[in-house]
Amino acid sequence: MLQLAAEDDHPTHFFDVLLTALKKVDPVLVKDAAVLASRSGQEGMVEALVISLVRALAAHPREMVIILDDAHHLWRAGVLKGLQLLLEYAPQNLQCALATRSVPGGGTVGWVQDAWTTPGDGP
Repeated sequence: MLQLAAEDDHPTHFFDVLLTALKKVDPVLVKDAAVLASRSGQEGMVEALVISLVRALAAHPREMVIILDDAHHLWRAGVLKGLQLLLEYAPQNLQCALATRSVPGGGTVGWVQDAWTTPGDGP
């Protein structure tokens, strides 16, 4: 479980925290993604990092669960985009759970709002 804080709302820091946690499970999972993370600031870094991570997770023989606690701290576009990609392309052996006090990004990102909308919500 990753206990998020306000300082985690930066792509470089968020992915560093995520990769550090996954490295404790199996260092091979993050080997390629860690190289990409070191290139922070380069265009396409988030997408390339998530693709690398998804491929490594898909090849892993065990079921995995990523729990992001206090996800309401996540607002920045780069973090939300990376999280969106991870959730959209998550392999079958990966489950993700987000615990939050409010909608991440304030509900300003379409996929986040859709994820927190249940039947009967709305006007």
